[in-house]
Amino acid sequence: MPEKKQEAKASLNQAKENFETVKNARKQISKAYHPYDLLTGIKQDSVNAGIQLKKSFDEIREATDLLPERCKDRIEKAWRVTKKMIATLAFYFCMVESLVGDMDLSDDKRDLMISRLIPGFYLQKVSQKEKDQEQKEKIRQKSQELLSVLQNRSGPFSGSDISEIDRMARMARQCAGLFQRSSSCVEGRNAQLSLHHHGMHRLSDRKLKSLTVIHNFHLKRSDGTTAAERFLRTTRSICSNGLSKKCLCLQGQEEK
Repeated sequence: MPEKKQEAKASLNQAKENFETVKNARKQISKAYHPYDLLTGIKQDSVNAGIQLKKSFDEIREATDLLPERCKDRIEKAWRVTKKMIATLAFYFCMVESLVGDMDLSDDKRDLMISRLIPGFYLQKVSQKEKDQEQKEKIRQKSQELLSVLQNRSGPFSGSDISEIDRMARMARQCAGLFQRSSSCVEGRNAQLSLHHHGMHRLSDRKLKSLTVIHNFHLKRSDGTTAAERFLRTTRSICSNGLSKKCLCLQGQEEK
């Protein structure tokens, strides 16, 4: 009996240790999936993010080695998503480079946009959503440090027009918001589909496509913009009236 008790205690301690390992690895995954380090504001490119994600998943695999196969399958399913996560980071930085490049700034101001303003506004947004108060304060302080250059008129912006500084700040906010908004259209669509699923056993493929097009190109917010227009940052309607009417007709036919 004493031996079995010791074995059970050892197994329990190992299980607790594995649990903490997985818990910490999940936190590292969340931390890696940001375009900028939350404590330093330094750029986290897709290569470094991929290395960190792989390291975290390797730790999870090792800690869950004795779990049933169905649990391991879920881990591998999550791992397959990391390719899209890395691609999203790469796409984000390509968009930032394109937008900043179109501003026709001097090299010094361009560097300020990339290294201080955009990371600063990004951390500002993250700090507003952070639930841990200690972490929230650290992120907020770093954001203020990066953005302090806007208030220091004797610094890099000395001699710059107010309109030019405001233009850079607006674009930096827009660039910072690109990453956080990249999944908003998907989340909004999923929320709508869940409501439809409440009253229906299954949505046909035809109706599913129709609802997707309607959400992205037809439904508008109070400011008159569609999800596609907000995502592509254009005020020109991408979906013609004819296409919208056709999608509505498809939806009506399915209901019949």
